[in-house]
Amino acid sequence: MLERIFRNWKTTVIGLTILVVSLVFVWFERATLTEVSIFLMGGFAFLFSKDPKPTDGKANTTKRKAPTGRS
Repeated sequence: MLERIFRNWKTTVIGLTILVVSLVFVWFERATLTEVSIFLMGGFAFLFSKDPKPTDGKANTTKRKAPTGRS
């Protein structure tokens, strides 16, 4: 579990930033714990999510079927 947190450092930094800012708002009584609860859940979700894969600067080259106009 800790390996995932350190390997995916971008989402970990975003998650920690959300958590810290949310707790600072509660500490200085700018928001209640109820108000920042959704941000706390989002911060924990970012902690354990994977970073997006790099695209190498290329556009998506997968071919799509053209619409046929039928419903």
